[in-house]
Amino acid sequence: LYEETGLKFDKNELKHVQKFYVKIYQNFEFDIYMVKLNIMPEIKIDKNEHTDFKWVTRDEALKLSLILGFKESMDYFFDEFQNK
Repeated sequence: LYEETGLKFDKNELKHVQKFYVKIYQNFEFDIYMVKLNIMPEIKIDKNEHTDFKWVTRDEALKLSLILGFKESMDYFFDEFQNK
């Protein structure tokens, strides 16, 4: 998380939500974690790895063209944790 966003959390603050497997031209696996934020943090991205980031709603996120399996992982996350 720190490498991608510049955010640091204690491991007890992070909740592992799910591991997803996606096969495109090779097998990929990715993990989804959840952390409760009391304030919106400042995100620091590595400009050599990323061009931009933004906070979006669920509906906005589902309209984005991202990696295969993204929609399924978002659906799972929101169905599972929407009211928690």
